[in-house]
Amino acid sequence: FFPAVRRVGRRTSCSAEDRSTGLFSEIPTLPLSLTTGKGERKPYSVLHALKRCKRLKVSNSKRFPSKILTGFAATKYLPVRAGDHRFIHIWVVVVQNRVIVRSWNDKPNGWYRAFLAHRLGHVRIDDRELSVRAVPLRSTRLNDATDDAFASKYTTKANAKYVEGFKTPKRKAATLELVPA
Repeated sequence: FFPAVRRVGRRTSCSAEDRSTGLFSEIPTLPLSLTTGKGERKPYSVLHALKRCKRLKVSNSKRFPSKILTGFAATKYLPVRAGDHRFIHIWVVVVQNRVIVRSWNDKPNGWYRAFLAHRLGHVRIDDRELSVRAVPLRSTRLNDATDDAFASKYTTKANAKYVEGFKTPKRKAATLELVPA
């Protein structure tokens, strides 16, 4: 079942009947072909068409809502995965309302390399699995603030070695920001 999606000028619309049926328990992934104002047909993704029909909630935000940020801040060990990599528990901090993770070791088959290769992944937080996108952290100021955040969150004697180790240039270079996918 595909909705009746029409291309009108530069805007995409769907009928009121399509909006009211709500028959989308599964999201089709085949492309639609839409007629432009010039009479030519162009492929158009169903995901985009459904988003325009307001049937599918897709996050356009580059930041997590405050409720989810609170969950990240309260989590000591965050389960993450990218691609076909398994879930692995890592340290996470929230700095200036941004979710930051850092890799201890840069193994070729580790979670950090999986995020570099795939960019999209998942985290488990508050009994939910969220889709995330990993973005390399470029800001030196934010990277330095991340050092302080790790030091204030992970305060046990056993953590001291890792908190200090995270301050090395090699490990600071392996810092990612997680944003909603």
